[in-house]
Amino acid sequence: MKTSAKVTSIVAVVLGFALSSFASVPILTVTAPRQAHSGGALVVTYSVTNPLSNPVSLTVQYSIVGPCIDKSGSETLTVAGAGQIGSAQTNTLSYTFPSGGCTGTYTVTVSVTYNGTVISSTTRTFTVGG
Repeated sequence: MKTSAKVTSIVAVVLGFALSSFASVPILTVTAPRQAHSGGALVVTYSVTNPLSNPVSLTVQYSIVGPCIDKSGSETLTVAGAGQIGSAQTNTLSYTFPSGGCTGTYTVTVSVTYNGTVISSTTRTFTVGG
């Protein structure tokens, strides 16, 4: 048990160090519908806001997973400091479902990473009907 406690402590210290440069973690907001329709469009909007006074470079990773899609990607954003133009960046992900199928449950996940550490993540689940 001593080894497990040491490993847990080391992980906590490393994570604490990675996040210590943030007085407040960047704010991630994700907007996605609760339902979509076969043949219809899915539009997911995410926004990252920097509460710090200095600009930060962040990586945004996203995925949309379900019966007819397994799409993922990422982008690097430089988000300006709080109160400056560009302190919030908003982007949109879109996908059009094929007609006549693809019904089921889908999951959208958006995560923000700083220096390789996930500092914020949001998951939304929605259904696609016929």
